[in-house]
Amino acid sequence: MKKKLFSVAKSWLGPLLVQLGFATPLSKILPVKKVYEDAKVLAFYHPKPFWEIHIVIVPKMKISVLDTAREEDFAIMGHICRVASEIVRKLKLDSKGYRLVTNGGKYQKVKYLHFHLGAGKQIQIDEGSSRHSIPDH
Repeated sequence: MKKKLFSVAKSWLGPLLVQLGFATPLSKILPVKKVYEDAKVLAFYHPKPFWEIHIVIVPKMKISVLDTAREEDFAIMGHICRVASEIVRKLKLDSKGYRLVTNGGKYQKVKYLHFHLGAGKQIQIDEGSSRHSIPDH
């Protein structure tokens, strides 16, 4: 079932379905393990994690891609950073090291802006990509 949901999310229907799933009361029934939710964002554990801890933070208002964000979209991005900060403290990720990233262009599979909060060892590599690596410094 998760595989089918991911393939639909990557299709042309993806942004519409993602918005319906996250920006409506349907977010209450999504089959994900939620970390945080408020009126503006939903954060949940990635169903196919790249790292030991991999959380996706999604705005409930539709922003397709970072490079087309409008002035009014930047407030929600600030809120996402605030939520990420809360999650980092709650899960004590500051001692492990963490990364907050978003993908764009050919690296953005789902055309709905979302952020990945990753910590710990990399456990999976996205096809042909090392962009998900968290350096061990």
